[in-house]
Amino acid sequence: MRLATTILVHRLWIFAAFPLAVLALSPLHAAGPKAPGAGTPNSDTALLEYASTLTFPTMPNDEVLRGQLAEITHAIERQSLPVADCAKVLGAKKFGDMFTQLGNLRSNMGEHEAAVEAYREALICEPRSGQIQGALTAELTTLGRFDEARTAAARGLALDPTDARVISVTARLDFLQQRWADATARFQQLALEESEVNGQVLYWRCFLWLSQRRAGVVKPKLPAVDMEIDEWPLPILQTLQGFKSEADLRQIVEEEDNDITRREQLAEALFYIGESRLAAGDAETAQRYFASVVNLKVLYFIEHQMALNELATLRANITANSR
Repeated sequence: MRLATTILVHRLWIFAAFPLAVLALSPLHAAGPKAPGAGTPNSDTALLEYASTLTFPTMPNDEVLRGQLAEITHAIERQSLPVADCAKVLGAKKFGDMFTQLGNLRSNMGEHEAAVEAYREALICEPRSGQIQGALTAELTTLGRFDEARTAAARGLALDPTDARVISVTARLDFLQQRWADATARFQQLALEESEVNGQVLYWRCFLWLSQRRAGVVKPKLPAVDMEIDEWPLPILQTLQGFKSEADLRQIVEEEDNDITRREQLAEALFYIGESRLAAGDAETAQRYFASVVNLKVLYFIEHQMALNELATLRANITANSR
């Protein structure tokens, strides 16, 4: 699931209100040769085995993002923006947007410390922006600075308690901190919201299912909705629910013609199935799934960032248990 608005939007929503984030990624790559699969097709770790055949030196659209980063950095330097008193000057909203754009690009490239700095500068210009507080929450969460993230989330919710973008990053923070009751309640709320992108609600339903499973619920419940969405990531949700096998899910991913989309979908599938493994008590296998997500280098997806968080937690648990 994408973190910020791009021209390539096909399953994005969390910060859709940021029109300046990643201005113009190149068109989707034309279909290329698919990487050969590996392992037994019906293996219960089919996704993991497929991912083991793939290596990528850089993230998708790396050169384009670097070019856009150079452009916005130059624009900020050329403007000589008055950061200290930014909120008091004419054009504060414009300046805040520029720093937000910088933060979005830094985030999409995995430069999270720099993204935090950019969002904090944006907040100097727009101190009452709940959306920027939400973006800051997401970055602090990725860095594992959960107390700071919780403070930023509270500020965002105080500014607008109904903003689904802020609710979503708070729900992810709840999930990573294993506050299952809070995570379930927030994802339940999101799963019932109408979305600007049809498939978005399916991601919330995946998280809602997993929040309940991680809390020990054997048969999670999803709210009834008056809609039929037959698109990605429906196959992931169906796999979590047991309607499809992991081998079925792998086949669907492999059949995607677009190289970048296939890589993105594989990263997402690995993450959610890794969470399912963790819910089943198989931390060792879950760790392998999360590591495979990271190895795909889809840095601008929340699944990549949350996989980093889960790996840090699992490794910390191993260290604690070895003492």
